Amino acid sequence: MFSLIGVNDLFQAEDAGELPDADELIAALDCLDEQAVQLGCTLFRSTLAPFRGSVNRAKPAWDASKERVRLAVNEYLRTRPRTVDIDLIVRDPMRPDRLAPAFDCGDHLHFSPKGGRLIGRQVYEALSTVL
Repeated sequence: MFSLIGVNDLFQAEDAGELPDADELIAALDCLDEQAVQLGCTLFRSTLAPFRGSVNRAKPAWDASKERVRLAVNEYLRTRPRTVDIDLIVRDPMRPDRLAPAFDCGDHLHFSPKGGRLIGRQVYEALSTVL
């Protein structure tokens, strides 16, 4: 099983009251891991991709507080087994809070076909370790 969740929790939060903190997101991801174990599944997870420049309901979706949460969650995920580091794969090396232009479909949130293929290859390689 592969999990690519968490970015929308940050992207869609419109104010500080809706924004989960890193501990809340980490607890939810750990709960998902526990459920996978109970079901006898091997869970692969993904770091959270950058989204600076994206827009939600005609307002900027990114802000510094969301970026701090994203970075803290990613730091945690990188310590967990079976994590595909999508953040590292698709971020702009010069501006790591943004998708690299080649992997950005243009909305600064979703991956371009090239980005999707790259991620697909990385996920396939990770999953093939248990297939």
